[in-house]
Amino acid sequence: MPRTRVVIAEVPALLRDIITGWLGRFQDIEIAGETSVRDDLFDLLEGPGADVDIVIVACSDDEVSEIGDRILARRPQPRVLAITDDARRAFLYELCPRKVALGEASADRLVSVIRSDRRASGSLPSIEHDA
Repeated sequence: MPRTRVVIAEVPALLRDIITGWLGRFQDIEIAGETSVRDDLFDLLEGPGADVDIVIVACSDDEVSEIGDRILARRPQPRVLAITDDARRAFLYELCPRKVALGEASADRLVSVIRSDRRASGSLPSIEHDA
């Protein structure tokens, strides 16, 4: 089964631990890298095994443009899952550019977005509950 490769960047340590712990439960999702420093994110996207499907980053709307431009220079059609500073809301940026409001950030919502087909019509993915 192909695995979705995820990089987590600049997310506060406690939230990063929660996200990696949750995503680690799913065999079809692989944490391909983690960093707490934004510049290291770009190194992860260029290094060996840099075939990353989605980047999870804690940032503001204003910062997504800068991050997106730098990621687009390195990866074709990347997806950035941005988590707000208060960790209450999340947004999926399919850098074509396209922004999809995901609503309330939850563990199930994040997994659903990571698993979603990047060519989807723009509708929000349904929530799947894995035991």
